[in-house]
Amino acid sequence: MFVIREPCCGTHILNTSDIEDFCIISLKSLGRSTTSISAVTGDRAKLARSNAAELIEEIDILAKKY
Repeated sequence: MFVIREPCCGTHILNTSDIEDFCIISLKSLGRSTTSISAVTGDRAKLARSNAAELIEEIDILAKKY
């Protein structure tokens, strides 16, 4: 995969098919009109989504318990 880091902190790719999967893992406000977005792609995106699903299940179990 071809990767270039730019001052915008974005990662550039040659073809969107290289991404495979995409998952936003955090949003951070950096001021009035600026937001920083962190995301993962490929296998890391699949893992992030799987981890999120497990956490949601655990939260549901705890919510029913209490």
